[in-house]
Amino acid sequence: CGPSAHERPLRAQAHAAARRPCRSMASRARWAALLSYLLVLALAAWVIWELASVHRAPLPRDELAAISRLKDSVPWARPTVRVTSLASAFAAEGEREAFVASLRSSLAADAVDVATAGGSPEVAQLSACTTTEAFSAEACLERMSEEVGGPAHAVLQGSYDLVVSPSAEPCPLLLLDAKRGAVLRWRLGGDVPTAADLGAAVAARLRETWFRQAR
Repeated sequence: CGPSAHERPLRAQAHAAARRPCRSMASRARWAALLSYLLVLALAAWVIWELASVHRAPLPRDELAAISRLKDSVPWARPTVRVTSLASAFAAEGEREAFVASLRSSLAADAVDVATAGGSPEVAQLSACTTTEAFSAEACLERMSEEVGGPAHAVLQGSYDLVVSPSAEPCPLLLLDAKRGAVLRWRLGGDVPTAADLGAAVAARLRETWFRQAR
């Protein structure tokens, strides 16, 4: 049995009344979302305006350009390698001078000076590196790496210090500490026959170590 004729309009009115609050709630939600979006946009615009209004000092372009021009004209101090040698390191006359001259000419392109230093009594403190008997590279490096200011480093005070010592081995050996000191052990007539050849070989090694960043 279906609803009577007079019941149908009443049911239609009841359904319409039930749908009316739902439409009202959906409309309020849309307005709230739109209002939130507009508030976010307004806040973002305010932040951008505040950032744009901050006063920024101009870059010192003239000063930077002047520094760029001066960097190549300022006579910066050149690094120097001081060569100290034991008396028995270069036995023949003129060998030491030939070694220094070869080292200087090989490092000239790297803007490095080479100077000779007189025999220093502190070289004796590096006896672990200059001995020709029972030499140990580990003991030499340990002695060279002692605290700065100790007796072993009294001879290693310059820009870069190179101590040349005689060796019983035919192959030259170059030991560098963690700072700016080095010990070169060499024997005349070994694998490197002349002092001039030795200077060129040492310069090549120093380019790979001390002066690698300057190249």
